[in-house]
Amino acid sequence: MQNLDTHTKKVSFELYKLNTRYIDHQKFRKQARQRVWAICSRCYWDNEGENGKLDKIATSKLTSAIISGKYPNDNPFLLEVLEQCHSFLEPHKRILEIEKGIKKQMSELASSLPEASWVEDQKGFGIFNFARLIGSIGREGRYLDNFTSPPALWLFFGMNVIGGSPQGGGKAPKIQDGEFLGFDPERRAAVYNLGESLIKNGTSWKALYDKAKKDEHLKAKQNGLEIRPSAKIPKVKGVKGNKAKAEMLADIKSKYMSEGHVHNRARRHMVKKAIKELWIEANPDKAISQ
Repeated sequence: MQNLDTHTKKVSFELYKLNTRYIDHQKFRKQARQRVWAICSRCYWDNEGENGKLDKIATSKLTSAIISGKYPNDNPFLLEVLEQCHSFLEPHKRILEIEKGIKKQMSELASSLPEASWVEDQKGFGIFNFARLIGSIGREGRYLDNFTSPPALWLFFGMNVIGGSPQGGGKAPKIQDGEFLGFDPERRAAVYNLGESLIKNGTSWKALYDKAKKDEHLKAKQNGLEIRPSAKIPKVKGVKGNKAKAEMLADIKSKYMSEGHVHNRARRHMVKKAIKELWIEANPDKAISQ
């Protein structure tokens, strides 16, 4: 038992170091992609009109084509953009290869952990998502057994709610000017990726998400809220310091909820359940008292 504990702590710390490198390389790669996007956007900026307008869809398509190397032969801007993007494409390619190597190392290490067999049985969970979770925890060799309960693990990953009650409610913590956030956004990104993977690939987890989504629709209806795509909900700009606009925004929030908000709530419910099950797998003795 002691040897196993030593192994998990050692692997956890190694995953922490690799995860930190992975996050750093992701940031560098995204910066390179953003530069390519900025160059492509110049081709699709319409200067006519008072404010001008950017064709974001066309910009994103050309950016993806340039990054992937699958060049559209019929695009009139291709040669011009390729010439300007050349200095960003090679670093992007090199960083992507490094990321792939880190992902492989992390997945191999995570496969040696006691909970790996449970993870592999959960369709959509993925051994790399598991590696990212443990890598987020693993500073100083921490592991799942260092958390006293599932809520402690939820809090660590920014999955807690603020201002709720035993009957429910509350909101997810958000970044506020001048306030301490209380968790690392990169940790929440790791559980976000886990959630999307479970929805796309997990049969039983997807069913849990679908039920939670249905429940959110019912709650919204009971509270008199109409669910709409975000683009079809009225927007109010310049709210800060403007009482009239703040009242307009409050009125809108009392009438509508976005489809994205519903999705986020249902995904949060599903991910918290998955993290709880993972904690139980790692702490069967503690789980009895939960």
